[in-house]
Amino acid sequence: MTDKKTEVKTVWLANKTQRPIHIMQRGKDADGNALDNIRLSTMGAVEVSEETLNLSGVAQLIKKKALVKVTEAQAKKLNKAHDTVVSQPDEQEDDENDHEENEGD
Repeated sequence: MTDKKTEVKTVWLANKTQRPIHIMQRGKDADGNALDNIRLSTMGAVEVSEETLNLSGVAQLIKKKALVKVTEAQAKKLNKAHDTVVSQPDEQEDDENDHEENEGD
C-alpha cells in the first residue's frame, strides 16, 4: 500500500490595500495538518491553497478587489518591490530627530 499525499492546488493572492491583511484559518487540510494563518503585507502577495478562496471573508475581499489573484511571476515582482521599499531607511525621520536634538542647545 502506498502513502499518497493529497496534492494541494495553490493560487497567489495579492493585497491591493494600504494596510496588512490577516486571514485566520481554522481546521485542518486534506492531509490532517493544521491550517496556518495567512498574513499579506501591504501591496504584497502570498501563495495560498485554493480552499482558502472559499472562506467567506476572503471571498468578500476578492469581491471588493482588496485581494486579487495574480500569477507567480506577478507575485514575485510585487514582493520584490515591497521588500525594496521596506528595506530603505527613512531619512526624513532621521533629519527630524537631529533637528529636535539641536533645538535644546
